[in-house]
Amino acid sequence: MTDQSIFDEALAGIFPCDIKSLKYIMDKLPIGIMIVDSLGVVVYYNKAHGQLDGYEPEEIIGQIEMDIYEPDLCPDINSICQNRGKPLTGFISKYKTRRGREVDAAFWVYPLFTGGRVTGSICLTMPLAKNVPDTPGRCPPIEWPSSTPINIPRKSIVGSSAAFTRALNIVDLSADSPSPVLIAGETGCGKEMFARLIHDKSSRKNKPFLALNCAAIPATLIESILFGTVKGSFTGAVDRPGLFEEADGGTVYLDEIDSMPLELQPKLLRVLQEMSIARLGTNQQKRLNFKLVSSISCLPQKVLDDGRLRSDLFFRLAVIVISLPSLRERTDDLNDLVSYFIYKYNTILNRQIVNVEPELMKAFRNYQWPGNVRELEHLIAGAMNLVPDDAFTITIDNVSEHHAPIMVQAAQGEPVSMGGVMEHAAPPPPARPDNESVGSGAFSPADNPALRNRNENMAREIETISQALTVSRGNIAKAARSLEMSRQLLHYKMMKYHLSRDDFKNMAGRSK
Repeated sequence: MTDQSIFDEALAGIFPCDIKSLKYIMDKLPIGIMIVDSLGVVVYYNKAHGQLDGYEPEEIIGQIEMDIYEPDLCPDINSICQNRGKPLTGFISKYKTRRGREVDAAFWVYPLFTGGRVTGSICLTMPLAKNVPDTPGRCPPIEWPSSTPINIPRKSIVGSSAAFTRALNIVDLSADSPSPVLIAGETGCGKEMFARLIHDKSSRKNKPFLALNCAAIPATLIESILFGTVKGSFTGAVDRPGLFEEADGGTVYLDEIDSMPLELQPKLLRVLQEMSIARLGTNQQKRLNFKLVSSISCLPQKVLDDGRLRSDLFFRLAVIVISLPSLRERTDDLNDLVSYFIYKYNTILNRQIVNVEPELMKAFRNYQWPGNVRELEHLIAGAMNLVPDDAFTITIDNVSEHHAPIMVQAAQGEPVSMGGVMEHAAPPPPARPDNESVGSGAFSPADNPALRNRNENMAREIETISQALTVSRGNIAKAARSLEMSRQLLHYKMMKYHLSRDDFKNMAGRSK
């Protein structure tokens, strides 16, 4: 039997079908295809993969897969897939062959079963980089659909929901206009990112972009920072240009502009009307050319109703208004955002995280995200620090102690408030008759049947959980199985009732 016959036989053991026809079809496909058996030996490698890697199929078939590639640059995804017994889809990574060729690619890996056991895996490879050899049979660079799988690199502006797309359209239309732009959106929605996007899409992109948070600067300093100073104008003053002067030709971004002192607002209005400034300590005017982008963290009308902005300044600032939706208003973008942040922190933390478990993704959709996109990013970053080195999925167990109970409750479909876990409020006490005394003893919680039942149910639940933990000697997984609930839900309830697994370990020890 020839060497090729040996590998055809091995391939037939993994793929019980007409091997000749199968190989003919796979050789014609413009996608890199590799089939690896359970020992890591390559039993099939098509021509498209060879063009991608710079090998001939005859050189690769029969070799150990990880002897072909540099193992430090890409994990052994075929081994991961076979050990899990589940597909690994949309995994993005750069890889490098032993001959030094580097390729950015996306991988789809599927386990192959014979008689119910994993006997190998098939890996489909699509190139992402422009360094793919320009040959007739090469794989075309991939164009990602909106339903991109986890771990796909994206640009920093991520989102395709209707409200978010409307905001992006306004950016495109207003970027080269000299008119001021007011961005309104909750904290964490990405207002400064949009301000930078306006600058980057304009003809001013090679000029300065300078930002100032008006709420972070003391009222006594903000005027000198914006307008600059002349030596001798006050004690310690030096000749120094202000923010407007330094940004000449570019863009100035004033965040939380409604925090600007009211007495300074007429001066800003004059700057916008005249497009000239005078440093503190002089009357000499200097003509400027800059675009002003400002932002507020509430509805535009509210800053007027609260008197935080003068109406004349407001209407000068709000020539163009961009309203950014909160994350809870654009949950259709959650998949793309999670994908982007996983890709971002894989690079920063040198990790190879692939996805988020379905239960956690369900929690993301039910949660209200008071901190918006910034909160999501910090949650993903924190969770990725806690994922074990041999794991490739973020679970609820990896989420920080602050978010874990909230995410568990959200995954169960229970109500979650803007501030976190929302307790189910007890019904109000029954109304007292007009002639009933309001003194002590007139009404007590024990007189409220609904509240009494709630307390009794809570006590029974605590007792049931405690019994299960006692029997399992503090083993949460065993206790959860006996209670027929998820381990994450049990962990949440233990936190809610201040139960520690260590207490039950010790209790079990004392009972011996």
